[in-house]
Amino acid sequence: MNIRLILAFTACSFLSATGLAQSPEHFRTMASDPAPRDPSDHGVQARFTVLDADGRLPIELAHVVIRRNGRFVTQDATNPAGLIRFRDLVPGWYNVSAWFVGYNTYADSLLIDATHSTYTVVVFPDA
Repeated sequence: MNIRLILAFTACSFLSATGLAQSPEHFRTMASDPAPRDPSDHGVQARFTVLDADGRLPIELAHVVIRRNGRFVTQDATNPAGLIRFRDLVPGWYNVSAWFVGYNTYADSLLIDATHSTYTVVVFPDA
């Protein structure tokens, strides 16, 4: 039998048996909410648009991080239109930060729930 095939089978068996072969969605969900959830809560979606303060132009690849109670929840980078969407967030207050090279870091505490789910983040160029 080919040694590569044996090694691949052994690695897959180990990962499956130890529970390390979880889907990326499994890890995102675990990291996104370290506190227990109320089963009746389905989570909410939050949308952010990151804009340049001078020209109000969208900033592609701006980095946005969401934390709750000092714990990391999720992060991602904006698309070419400066937009980013986070799904399945537990309603509540979050610390949101956004940054891009050459700009000051934006940081604020925001309420994210069914009625407060769309925000525009304006970042200012470094002095």
